[in-house]
Amino acid sequence: MPDAATPPHLKLSILGDSVTQCPGIGYDVKLRTQLEAALRARGYDVTLRNHSIGGTTTGDGVALLDWVMAHKPDVVLIALGTNDALDPNNDNVEAIERNLGEAIEKLRAANVTVLLAGIRIRHDFEWRYMWRMYAKFLVNSLLELFGRPP
Repeated sequence: MPDAATPPHLKLSILGDSVTQCPGIGYDVKLRTQLEAALRARGYDVTLRNHSIGGTTTGDGVALLDWVMAHKPDVVLIALGTNDALDPNNDNVEAIERNLGEAIEKLRAANVTVLLAGIRIRHDFEWRYMWRMYAKFLVNSLLELFGRPP
């Protein structure tokens, strides 16, 4: 919990897809609303912006970084990879790793703290999706490369 005297103002942005955009559900139960309320309840002075767009891939995420950075966030939660993983025509794990790595590097170069969210693929998907079960190895390799959170 932050110092009770004067907690610093924290600007947090989410860069994601429809999973974090939460289309079709009420505002009061959306991720942005719930996360901001939870952080405030713990004493954080936080402003949260959700830069999530349904259908966004990791490549799109790199292209959206200027939009995210225009709000000068202190922390960015990257929650991308679902659309890459579920596209039956995209088996290029190296491109996903390269895109996420580029996004992380650009944000860190701007002194932004980066949080990387992973996805869990259901075990009963068709065989063509099964390789994506190994996406956790991709996330772990990125964490090893760029450092694990404290």
